[in-house]
Amino acid sequence: MALLVLLMSCTGVFAQKITEVRTKDLPKPIGKYIKDVMPGASIFKAVRLDDKGTLTYDVAINLHGSKHIYVFDRTGKFIKKGDELINSSKKAVKNPP
Repeated sequence: MALLVLLMSCTGVFAQKITEVRTKDLPKPIGKYIKDVMPGASIFKAVRLDDKGTLTYDVAINLHGSKHIYVFDRTGKFIKKGDELINSSKKAVKNPP
């Protein structure tokens, strides 16, 4: 399922396409990284983000009961840990506008 997210800013409107991805369809290096760096972790959700032609993957994992997000580039190379995405979504649910 593809979602189109429009982000408003003072300078204009930016579009970002988000597509949910099945675990088996992720680039192979992502699975290898998770297996090697976090033994016992499981992927419970993954999305591909296309931001003006820049593709990244946000991969949500469960590691011993803790949920984390890791961000990878289009080839599957680790970029950064994105746990602030989980924390910001929890705040939005607890304190709706």
